[in-house]
Amino acid sequence: MGQGNFVAILSHVELGDDDWAFVDIFRLKDGLILEHWDVQEKLGPKGSWITSRIFNDFEKYGEKDV
Repeated sequence: MGQGNFVAILSHVELGDDDWAFVDIFRLKDGLILEHWDVQEKLGPKGSWITSRIFNDFEKYGEKDV
């Protein structure tokens, strides 16, 4: 998702038996990355994702369709 000179990426990452949400935010200028911020959060059991809404759309539509 991008707006102006910012781009944000939400990723679902499986590390071993754990599921994580990763968010990367980039500030761009002239096609180059000037700044990068990131945050990671370990997710609870998949049954709780619907209430957290972090990956609710991924479960419903599949990652490539969101």
